Amino acid sequence: MRKTSEKYRLNSYEGESLPFENYMKIDNTNLPPAEAAEMIKVNFAIG
Repeated sequence: MRKTSEKYRLNSYEGESLPFENYMKIDNTNLPPAEAAEMIKVNFAIG
């Protein structure tokens, strides 16, 4: 993990524009896992 964190980030910066078509940012600090998962499913029309 330490080695890859030198090259890759797990979090985008606030206001950062990313070049990905299928991307969403979720602040799941106060969300139960099932609710965060549902948001992902709805956003990406999964299942």
